Amino acid sequence: MANTKKSQPVLTLDEHTKLGVELLQTRRRFEDLSVILAERYPERVGEAAHRVAQVIDNLRGVLDGILYREKRGEDRSNLHAVYYPAVPVAQKEP
Repeated sequence: MANTKKSQPVLTLDEHTKLGVELLQTRRRFEDLSVILAERYPERVGEAAHRVAQVIDNLRGVLDGILYREKRGEDRSNLHAVYYPAVPVAQKEP
């Protein structure tokens, strides 16, 4: 059977980059929250917040793979930094 489903537009590199920053910031926030919650509610709440951070990591990995497939045939040398940036996301002014 032929695939009759219309192709959906993909994210641009700029959109992927912005999403990567948002996901990393969200992940860091949930990791901070998991520490606070684990101190105050050690049974399940802190654990649940930590699992949210793990889900975000999984989503980043899936999107990273999608980005590499979308850019097949192009220069992909800097794509690793889109979802896994080496520099801090939020920088404070001096």
